Amino acid sequence: MTNRISRQLGQLDRFPASGWLKSMALRRTVPFLGTAGISFVSAEPGRVSLRLADARRVHNHIRGVHAAAAALLAEATSGLAMFYHLPDDRLSLLVRMEIDYLTRMNGGLVAVTTVDDATRVRLLAEERGEATLQVEVTDDAGSSPLRAAMTWAWRPKKGSAKPVPS
Repeated sequence: MTNRISRQLGQLDRFPASGWLKSMALRRTVPFLGTAGISFVSAEPGRVSLRLADARRVHNHIRGVHAAAAALLAEATSGLAMFYHLPDDRLSLLVRMEIDYLTRMNGGLVAVTTVDDATRVRLLAEERGEATLQVEVTDDAGSSPLRAAMTWAWRPKKGSAKPVPS
């Protein structure tokens, strides 16, 4: 199954600077991601990855990546994973965010969200539902400074719901 997002990302693969183009498309769709400096790494069936560069604008008072910036990265990665797999006639919304900060973050961060086969089947088959996606985050030092789980709900978009038989 392909949807508008997966098709658009796939169309950009033919260009030499496809990673940069995908980052710009992501930032145009969600401007706050550009403010934070989040960039596209990869998207394929079952897996999405984004990066947050180590920059002063995302630092906290101890010159590490701010907890809120790391949360944004985890949310954005899981959100793109949902949108990448969800049919065009559905909308997803974040309903719960759980993050355990384990260690200080050193340098930039890379987040990866995987969507297992069972969840992908549910996204296609169920008109409404919820799914919790785990987000793996590693820093430039190679450690996993946080554990994140994002719960997303999906619903039909307005005007696309199937009529209820009377």
